[in-house]
Amino acid sequence: MKEVTNGLKQPEIVKLLGEKGPHRVNSIYSGKQRVPEDFLVKFIEVFKVDANWLLLGVGESPKMELNSRERALIANYRASSEEARRSVETTAALLAQPQTKKD
Repeated sequence: MKEVTNGLKQPEIVKLLGEKGPHRVNSIYSGKQRVPEDFLVKFIEVFKVDANWLLLGVGESPKMELNSRERALIANYRASSEEARRSVETTAALLAQPQTKKD
């Protein structure tokens, strides 16, 4: 799990997973608590990780070419409603257009 969330701060992880506070994430990451099934399911869903890879080390590992900010953007996008996703897509397309200088 740490490899998948590498670069994300725990408050960001807490928010992305919809946790009420940092206690459970801190306990899991520090090894003080076993990973509960509901947490694991949410983690796989939010971060789009292959469950076999995460649990057994087999299957496709996550692609790590994205930096932490990019992964956070993608995770937030995936956690958004369809309407919010369309807004993000429209905004991103507008921002990506070449800018022309005005004289």
